[in-house]
Amino acid sequence: GALTAGENPAASGGAAAERFERVSRALRACERLLTPWLVVPLWIGATWLWAIPAISDAAAGSAGLQILCHLTLLLTGLGLWWLVVDPLPGAHLRANGQRLGVLGVTHIASACVCIPLLWLSHPLYPLFTHAPRAYGISASLDQHIAGGVMTLIEFTVFAIAFAAVFISMLSRSDAGDAIEAEWSLEATTQRAAST
Repeated sequence: GALTAGENPAASGGAAAERFERVSRALRACERLLTPWLVVPLWIGATWLWAIPAISDAAAGSAGLQILCHLTLLLTGLGLWWLVVDPLPGAHLRANGQRLGVLGVTHIASACVCIPLLWLSHPLYPLFTHAPRAYGISASLDQHIAGGVMTLIEFTVFAIAFAAVFISMLSRSDAGDAIEAEWSLEATTQRAAST
């Protein structure tokens, strides 16, 4: 039968419970692998590697390298945002300071790719130096526009993520305070009952 809202699939038995258990185990296994000490360096490495002009130009000219580029950026990006969003419920939530730290480090690493494009006086990517451009703009101006757009998007995404983690941090703190208050009330009630 269909599960109702709030019903635990494991309690209902059958195929749905088995699927729920398999998915739950797989997600928990992934979560154990996704530590900041592994994911953040992999994400920074992938981001910086594919931004190297010679490698970027080679990827633009090769379908295989382009697929590899997109896959590495997608997978490391998913790992990174998994750390930040911390999607699995439970008692083992990632520390809020750790989530904010991941955001801070990756924001700086991302800025190292975007900001030079905004300020360098010469085109960094040879392949795009001779590419056709609209409105007769130069390769340098095109690069400055690209760097500006990338910087704006990067800043916006990280600012929204920072705000979301900060708000989550406040709600987690409130939830912790509520649990402590409940435990304190139970302890007081038990002491009063025993006297």
